[in-house]
Amino acid sequence: MALPPIGTSSISVAGRRAARGLVMLEAAAVTPEGRISPGDLGIWKDEHIPELRRIAEFVHSQGARTGMQLAHAGRKASTASPFHGHGLVLPADGGWQPVAPSAIVFAPTDYAVPTALDHAGITAVVEAFRKRGAPRPRGRLRFR
Repeated sequence: MALPPIGTSSISVAGRRAARGLVMLEAAAVTPEGRISPGDLGIWKDEHIPELRRIAEFVHSQGARTGMQLAHAGRKASTASPFHGHGLVLPADGGWQPVAPSAIVFAPTDYAVPTALDHAGITAVVEAFRKRGAPRPRGRLRFR
């Protein structure tokens, strides 16, 4: 059995239900500006690893495997969490300037026009996926 991506607040329920299956965590942003909302899960810095390790170890203790979707929101970034309304979150309110491959807005309302990434910017995002998706030394994160 595989469970769809879930938030960290639902992990205890998912860990018990999955038994010998697979529990996928919600999308984890590989860069801070790659988050969809300010409250999104992230894996862009090593300080995120201890809590993610705790989650993985709990799920493993229930007999399940763990996985994580790596993500970058691009032109959908800096929007409100679905639990806190909808629409753009401005930098003054904890949001940020979205970045994407082009300066094309996702929708005419509730989204910012993203800053277009140049070649170096796109390369940096690709590198963030590579770095955060690479196998970790044993004992670091333990997603399996």
